[in-house]
Amino acid sequence: MIAFRSILTTGALLLCSSAAFAQYAGSIIQPASNTVIAPGESFPFQYDIVADYSVSSYNFNVYLFTEPPTTFTPSGSFANGYFYGRYDQANYPGVPYATHPAPSNFTMPDFSKNPGGFGSGASASNSTVYLTVIEEYATGNGVLGFRMNLALTPLIYNGTTV
Repeated sequence: MIAFRSILTTGALLLCSSAAFAQYAGSIIQPASNTVIAPGESFPFQYDIVADYSVSSYNFNVYLFTEPPTTFTPSGSFANGYFYGRYDQANYPGVPYATHPAPSNFTMPDFSKNPGGFGSGASASNSTVYLTVIEEYATGNGVLGFRMNLALTPLIYNGTTV
C-alpha cells in the first residue's frame, strides 16, 4: 500500500510539474512533424514564442540536430547538426521591436557536401532529424539568468518513396 501511495504521489507531482511547464511552452508551428525535406529544399518556418501577459520572450536559437544530444555534460561531440541562427520576435515589453526576426523559410542543408577545411560530408536517406528551438524568456518570478524553453519537431531528411 505504501509503494502504491508513493507511485500516486510521484505521478501527481509529475502531472503538476508538466502542467506548470506547459504554461510557458513555445512551439514550432511550421514545418509539421515528420515532414519530408530534401537537401537544398526550402521549407516554411514559424515559431510561436512563449511571450504572453507577464511573460517576456527575448531571443531564440534555431538548430537542426541530426541526432538527439546524448548527454548534457561537457563533451567534444555533444551533438551533430546545423545552426540556423539567433532570432527575436516583437513582444512588449521584452522586445518592443524585433531587430533579428526569423525568416519565413529555411533551407535544408546538404550534409553530403564538404563544408570546407578538415570537414567532410556524409550521405543519409530517410533519416530523422530534429528542428530545435531554444528560447530565452522571463516571468515575474526571478531566477538567475533567463528561463529557457526547448521545442523540437522531428523531420525526415532526404526522404525517398518506396
